[in-house]
Amino acid sequence: MMVTSNSTQDEIAELFTPDLPSAKEMCVRFWYWLPTDSSSNLAIHLRQSAEVGDVLWQQTGGLSTGWEVAEVTVSSPTKFNVVFKAVHVHGTNTTVKIDDFSVRDGACSPPGSCDFESGQCTWVNILQEDGHWVLARGGFHGPPTDHTTQTSEGRFLLSSSPNQSHSSVAQVVSEWIQLKDTTSCLTLWYHMDNSDSGTLQVFIRSGPSDEDLMFHSNSSESRWGKFSQSVETSKPFQLLIEAETSRGFIAIDDIGLTPGLCQVNETDLGFAGCSFENGTCNWEDISVGQCRWMRGRNVTGNTGPPVDHTLGTNLGKAKYTH
Repeated sequence: MMVTSNSTQDEIAELFTPDLPSAKEMCVRFWYWLPTDSSSNLAIHLRQSAEVGDVLWQQTGGLSTGWEVAEVTVSSPTKFNVVFKAVHVHGTNTTVKIDDFSVRDGACSPPGSCDFESGQCTWVNILQEDGHWVLARGGFHGPPTDHTTQTSEGRFLLSSSPNQSHSSVAQVVSEWIQLKDTTSCLTLWYHMDNSDSGTLQVFIRSGPSDEDLMFHSNSSESRWGKFSQSVETSKPFQLLIEAETSRGFIAIDDIGLTPGLCQVNETDLGFAGCSFENGTCNWEDISVGQCRWMRGRNVTGNTGPPVDHTLGTNLGKAKYTH
C-alpha cells in the first residue's frame, strides 16, 4: 500500500485497518518505506468510537534508504482500528509505502530489546555475500547454552564460519529507536569461541552513512560476557551489530535498552583483567611457605563467600589463599 499525490497543497492521507477486537495489550507490526526527503512523515494512531486518538508512533523521512520494520504496543477496552497517517508536502514528489501488517496478543518487546526466544523481534539481517546471523539453539556450531535460560533449548543469534578458509561478515540492525528518556542503558551478552573466532562490533547509527563505534571485542573467554554502555541522545537511532568470523563462532543474546544510566563496572571503564573462570591468565604465585594462592570453586567452606563474583554462583571460580 502506498501514498502518492499531485496536489498543489499539503495533504494528509489516512488509512484504517478493519475492526480489531478489544485487547489489554496487542503488538502491531508493520514494514514501511519513507523517501529520503525529510519532509515526509508517517504516524500511527488508534481510532475508537469514531474518534482518532493521539500519535502512538511516528517517523520522518531522510533516515533510511530502504524498508524498515516497526512494532507498536496498543490497547483498547473496545473494538478499534489502527490508523496510518501519511503527510504529503506540496512541491515534493514523494511516495510513502507500508506492507506486511500483522498483530499478535501481548505487548511488543521494548524498542531495541530482544531475548530471541520467540524470534528476532525487530532485529533484521543486512544481506551480505558470505555471512549472516541465524537464530540458533545450544550446540548448533555455537555455545552449548543460551544466556537467557542457560539451557541447550534456549535461543540466540549466531554467526559462524566452521568450514571456511576466509572470514565472513554478518550484520544485524535494530528498528529506528526514539528514546522517551534521553538517557538509557544498552546491554548485550555475547559469546566467542576462542581468540581466533573473529571480531564483534556494535555501532550506533543516526543515518544511512553516519555510524559511531560503541564496542569492539576479540574474545569472551569462551563464556557469555556482558557489554553495557549508556546511550544519551534525543535523536532517532539504530543499533548495528557486526560479526566478522574466521574459524569459530560469535553469538549474541539478551539485548536490552532500559531507562537510566548504566551502572559503572570494570568492563565499562575499559579494564583488561582475569575472571579466573578458564585459567589463571598467566598470573604467577610467588608465595614463600605453606600459604599459597589457589584457584577453585567454593573450597574455603565457611571461611569465605559461597559464590564467586563473576557468575554469582557456587560453580564460579576465584583465587583464594590456603
